[in-house]
Amino acid sequence: MPTKLRWLAFLGFKMLPDTVSCRVAICFSGHARSFMHAHVRERTKERLVESLECKTVDVFFYLAIEESIRSATRREWDTFARPPAFTVEAVRTAMLEFNPIAIVLHQGEARIIPNGCSEDSAPSVAFSQHYKTAACFGLVEASERKKNERLPLARHSYYDWIVRARPDLAWVVPIVPIGYFRSDRVYLPGHFWPIGDMFALVPRHLANLFFRAIDTFYDCTTRCATSQSFFLTHVGAPESLLYKHLLEWGIPVQIYDSFAFAIARYFEGANCLTLHLLHHNACVLLANTAERQFNHNDACLAAIADIYTTRCVNNFPPLISTGLLHVVPPETDAWFCCVYDMLRTTLTSISHGQDPFIMTTSGCNNNSIVGQLAICFDLDHYNIKELIVAFAHFAKELPYMTSSDTSLSIAHYNLHFATNLIWDKHKGTTRCIPDCQPENVQHVLAAPKLSGLEFSCQVSTGMSPEERAAWTEPLVPY
Repeated sequence: MPTKLRWLAFLGFKMLPDTVSCRVAICFSGHARSFMHAHVRERTKERLVESLECKTVDVFFYLAIEESIRSATRREWDTFARPPAFTVEAVRTAMLEFNPIAIVLHQGEARIIPNGCSEDSAPSVAFSQHYKTAACFGLVEASERKKNERLPLARHSYYDWIVRARPDLAWVVPIVPIGYFRSDRVYLPGHFWPIGDMFALVPRHLANLFFRAIDTFYDCTTRCATSQSFFLTHVGAPESLLYKHLLEWGIPVQIYDSFAFAIARYFEGANCLTLHLLHHNACVLLANTAERQFNHNDACLAAIADIYTTRCVNNFPPLISTGLLHVVPPETDAWFCCVYDMLRTTLTSISHGQDPFIMTTSGCNNNSIVGQLAICFDLDHYNIKELIVAFAHFAKELPYMTSSDTSLSIAHYNLHFATNLIWDKHKGTTRCIPDCQPENVQHVLAAPKLSGLEFSCQVSTGMSPEERAAWTEPLVPY
């Protein structure tokens, strides 16, 4: 959006995109699970389907009915047995509420054909999810072909965006309308490390590549110069396979930090713990540029998470619930009370110029770091000031968000704009695991243009012991 329109939005004018020509296909793929709860479906329609604000939003389903066998290691919040086996009629009835273009019910797990690769290859657990994702996209392609065959003399008609979504997502707040997203990149969540795979906004011209991660499952080679394993112990195999696929094919990605959803199992309700990294781009950047009172991003992330978690728990409680409402802690209210004025004074201390900025994210198993991403930006003072202004207004309004709000505030839109501007200056991303030395990212910062995700881990000989220690301490704990 042009600067003039952004600042009109700051003054209170919500500038809506042109929705006339916007055509979106939503691919729901995976296990039905909590999708069978009416309130999960209702909020998916309200906060995802309708919030995209497109003239055409077509829905496609490729769902599995039987739950896959769970791992022996269970999450702290995952305390119940497998959900009941749903009948075909019940699942079909639930899907028909979305007026879908096509539905496929996959009964039983997809039959896995081994990839025959070495030990450093995608494990079989990575297969099922990406198989269903590719199969759902196949339904979209078939629909496009059918429409174009009916009108052979007309201009071929394709969707503008393809949305990949798990059916068991608990949407805590509405998504920003699709017209506000850049069409030069794929938007993925940062809920899990190294990259989230449960939701994606994909421009149509990148979809043919993005939705073929299943091909990478069978690719025993790598185009990346690395001696590291892509698939690490205690790191999700589906996430790692998608990450490798994006790197191999050079698909441009933005790790978007404002997708406010959580995975909801059948009995347990939503796993609201995964909301702890919302708006972490702003928190980390401000922790490195703002005044001393804001010198650590943990308080920022925790305060924001408290607000979203309160709404999440109240909207998506466990099936067996006490009925008590979750409330925001007093210390969170105190943090939001003072942050607005503090950020306003910070604006005067930002110097002119252009500086490299490196934000790290970490994958953790309990308290052990299993890997890090270094996300590199080349920012100027305008980028930082816009983010501070946007975040200051957002922080002022966020505590007043209630469980019944059905729309986003102007401040939320402005924070979205400012975050997009930060990622316009993204120079590249590189990964490091504990076995390697601290990463030298100068080659990423020196790139003449956006280089997308890069995979390398070169030993840096120019760092002091103090710099090495600082590098291995993550700014954003996953």
